[in-house]
Amino acid sequence: NLAVIEVVHSTLVPGLLVDENGGPVHLGVPSILVDAPADGLRLLIDHSITGPLQHPEGMTDVTVRDSMIDSPAIALGVRLPALAATPGGDVPGPPATLIRTTIFGEVYVEELFASEVIFASQVRSKRRQTGCVRFSYVPEGSETPRRYRSQPDFEILSETQLAEQTAALQGRTLSNADRDTIRDDVRAWLQPSFTNLRYGQPGYGQLFVECPEQILTGAEDGSEMGAFCFLKQPQRATSLRVRLQEYLPFGLEAGLIYVT
Repeated sequence: NLAVIEVVHSTLVPGLLVDENGGPVHLGVPSILVDAPADGLRLLIDHSITGPLQHPEGMTDVTVRDSMIDSPAIALGVRLPALAATPGGDVPGPPATLIRTTIFGEVYVEELFASEVIFASQVRSKRRQTGCVRFSYVPEGSETPRRYRSQPDFEILSETQLAEQTAALQGRTLSNADRDTIRDDVRAWLQPSFTNLRYGQPGYGQLFVECPEQILTGAEDGSEMGAFCFLKQPQRATSLRVRLQEYLPFGLEAGLIYVT
């Protein structure tokens, strides 16, 4: 009769083990499997890396903070959701609170609150009247509660409003075809990109330096979305550039090289 499970500052290797080439050994096995019934059980994952989570609806909730949930099977063409109640992802998992987290794999839950999360694959919430998704990246085709300043929706809205203002100055209105073009264009380029997607490799889960600024600075405080939000790299880079401008000898230029 467990009440709470906490996984803090830990690694549960995605795929359970890695082979000599660094690939996952057990693609279809979740890192944390909870058998039903699990009424009243709460799971907290904090500053950790895990593989897929397979949890029944009866759990009270799942809370994930400053972590990565990785279903390596997705990258190899095998479907195994990152968070759901069944391996096929056709039954929703328990209510989930996801904060500053990067998730590789589909998510299907009863209820959802997400803040500063990167969903690399589709996310679905069974009950969309409650909950919220804020300052996050949500792929096309996802079904979530109301979204607030989430990408690419927010960028689509901003560019549409700018196009409407330009059209009004020209004495015309924006057509539905124009709106569709803006939406498709934004979705084509505004996507997260990563230095490396394989666990154990340098740069694993790290946002690529040329990732769109809307994601690199898309968190509520202007830092990056996802698991590395806590590093506050955009703010640190800005402060460093200011200091370099003050003290760099005349005629020299500085560049930043990010560690992996």
